[in-house]
Amino acid sequence: MIEHMEHIKVDISEKNGKIYCKVKVPRYGSRFKHKISIKSQHIAQILEIKGIKYGVLEENNIIENAILDYPVEATWVFKKPIQPKKRSRSLKKSNKTKE
Repeated sequence: MIEHMEHIKVDISEKNGKIYCKVKVPRYGSRFKHKISIKSQHIAQILEIKGIKYGVLEENNIIENAILDYPVEATWVFKKPIQPKKRSRSLKKSNKTKE
């Protein structure tokens, strides 16, 4: 699980059959002393904790707040899961006749 969740901003939205999860963390430095690394499995955990069902990951990212070349803000995109359609069963008619 991700440590220091109180410092991480997570914005989850659904649009056009996709789930967008935008995450922002503070840059590591003298004001913020915690190193945070966020990968897709962490985003999947956040969605599961919030009770959001998700499908295939379409857009993958990584956040590393201690490395200057890495971004501190990113968006992950998941497909919404396809709900299986319920099939209605037709009733079988019996060919038995009453005598």
